[in-house]
Amino acid sequence: MHYPVVIIGSGFAGRTIASYFAPEDCLILERGEKLDYGAAIERARRALSEGKSLAEAEALAYQSRLPWNQTPRLSGYNYSRYALVGGGSSNWWGGKCSRLSSYVFEARDTLPWLLSRQEMEPYYALAERTLNVSGDPVMAEGEPVSAMPGAAYWRNALSPHFGRNHIYNVAVNHGKAGQHGQGTCTGRSACAICYNDAKARPDNIFAEQNILYESMVTEIIFDGERARSVQVYNGREVFEVTFDTLIVAANGLESPRLLARSSLPSAVKREWIGKHLQDHAHFALTCKIPGQLAFRNLGGLAHLQIKELSRPWSSREGEIETGVLALTHPVFEPQVYASGVNLGRLERLDDGAARRLLTEDFRGVFRLYGELEITPALGGEVNLETECAHVIDERTYPRAIRAFDEVLDQIKAEVRSRGIQILKEDTWYRGGYGGHHFCGTLNMSDSERSVVDGNAKLIGTENVYCAGASIVPRSGGVAPTLTLVALAHRLGQHLCRN
Repeated sequence: MHYPVVIIGSGFAGRTIASYFAPEDCLILERGEKLDYGAAIERARRALSEGKSLAEAEALAYQSRLPWNQTPRLSGYNYSRYALVGGGSSNWWGGKCSRLSSYVFEARDTLPWLLSRQEMEPYYALAERTLNVSGDPVMAEGEPVSAMPGAAYWRNALSPHFGRNHIYNVAVNHGKAGQHGQGTCTGRSACAICYNDAKARPDNIFAEQNILYESMVTEIIFDGERARSVQVYNGREVFEVTFDTLIVAANGLESPRLLARSSLPSAVKREWIGKHLQDHAHFALTCKIPGQLAFRNLGGLAHLQIKELSRPWSSREGEIETGVLALTHPVFEPQVYASGVNLGRLERLDDGAARRLLTEDFRGVFRLYGELEITPALGGEVNLETECAHVIDERTYPRAIRAFDEVLDQIKAEVRSRGIQILKEDTWYRGGYGGHHFCGTLNMSDSERSVVDGNAKLIGTENVYCAGASIVPRSGGVAPTLTLVALAHRLGQHLCRN
């Protein structure tokens, strides 16, 4: 079996690159089975009805039935899970599509970006169209494919405490032939397994492509610096697929693990494969302002990006960027309201007055949700020796926790200085981290540690390229999805030119 182009992985990156080639010229090898999304929803519903947590329900929804696709906990700190079914973790996300900040592109420590923000601009625009981005057409970066109803309200919703902000862009399912739209989003706020299939995922935004499912690549075979073929196992037999060009587009754990299983040419920078693993940790602040907020008035689920808090903060480990959102759905935690109301007064009121107090006076209660970047300097590494995926972070993550404490103290001080009351704080990062973003493990950086060159070709090889979050050298305080799709467009165009 021979194809001019072979791609390993059917997530957003792999399928974006495949869209540049005719199906007869390009084969995607996918280790997981084809995803039946309706069945995935039913598994999630059943798990929730049995009392399982939302995270457990999501894991069961995207669980592969294939014996070689099991994913144990990655480390004592890292609770990220990832999908090994068709489309991979490009199914298991919330739809948020943010460009990386200028700060991230300009930072020069550890793994500086090789490309400038200006160089990325045209590819970001392509990625936003690919993912059917919807948002605020006035305030947001880029040009959303469609304006989200209700976006105008949120520009000034937290005034005068914060300046004009905007809801972040989200990727919506318009359907391969335009038969579906963002109106199917009901704002349920459990986007990882959307019951209405309202967010973009590989199967609902790309046309049919040539994908061979249940085909795990076990090794890349080289002849000198040129990759000649891949060995593939499908549960019944091992076979070879030959090619002219190979693109490794599995996730940031499995791509370096595949390379480590292969006999690589001597010039490949093996010492940096799997290093600088980055992800995100999280916190929340439940807050109250004197005014009232009109929750649930958006045409889809998006949240308000708070620019004043979404920036780099100083710490003992260097600057750490955060992405902070004001959630646009109300807080449903009785203990939060109890912390901000005079209970004695509440008890003296009749039922009607008490209800008004809780529904009117407390319409100003909202939650700030923050993502803390685990910088390249604080990143763990992929254990390349174990049979199952494992992350080594026992020395680095405790340092990150101390740095995050310092960052959160600064954020709380900034929030209070703006006349906002903090009712409750959730320091989830102290218990671990997990956004299943897995950046940096095959980094494309302006440093001697770079594993791939400026065209995403694996250094030391003639015809092996890498794609996905693994090549993103630093993601900052936002998820890497839009960026990895932009980089995939850039690679697809490069391959077509050459």
